[in-house]
Amino acid sequence: MQDELDIRSLTTNVEQLFDDLHNIVFYIKDVEGRYRLVNNSLVRRSGNESKSQTLGKTPTELIGAKDGKVYEKQDQKLFETGKPVRNCLELRTYANGSMGWCLSHKYPLLGKTGAVIGLMGITVDLNMPDNTGRDYLDLSEAIQHIQANLSEKPTVQKMAKIAHMSVYQLDKKMRQIFNLTAGQWIIQQRIDRACGLLIETEHPLSSVAMEIGYSDQSAFARQFKLTTGMTPGQFRKSRKRS
Repeated sequence: MQDELDIRSLTTNVEQLFDDLHNIVFYIKDVEGRYRLVNNSLVRRSGNESKSQTLGKTPTELIGAKDGKVYEKQDQKLFETGKPVRNCLELRTYANGSMGWCLSHKYPLLGKTGAVIGLMGITVDLNMPDNTGRDYLDLSEAIQHIQANLSEKPTVQKMAKIAHMSVYQLDKKMRQIFNLTAGQWIIQQRIDRACGLLIETEHPLSSVAMEIGYSDQSAFARQFKLTTGMTPGQFRKSRKRS
């Protein structure tokens, strides 16, 4: 007779697997948004030393309301709709003050009746690409043009034209190089530049928005908060203090 699947053993093995992956944060939360299973990367990045300091807490209790509320709002929407979150581009600030780009994915966990009883999530670090590879060199002109002309409201269509590719071909290449769509990469470049301007200058927010191609300051603020969890003003204050 074939052995039945041992859920407890499986859970332990999954936890050990993700403990060995240092560029991935892994977690399972209950329907109240409390961490029930985490890997070592999450523990370290939240500033703790052990899983016991992390388990049973909500994001707000673990990392504070400023960032925690953003993740809790995202969790709550998943609990209410049952719809997964895929390829969510985020710029995260860690407990030590460092910042890093990542892609987040969250999936609902269902009980026997089909009701959402929790969620499972992973966050994958986005590392620097190999800028000496053939694929990168094929796009180097388009990449450099976008980076040098962010104030001109960069678009995927403009980038594809410079690269002499269709939008589909460009997206395929960008995923291979950066693990991002061309649209996500452009957002990353704009928000990176905005962060630098907010930290290093006293330019008004309207000027920062213009310098990265946003004629509408409110549209800039929405995209910035969606990506970082903070408004531009909140981000500037937090980095000035650090």
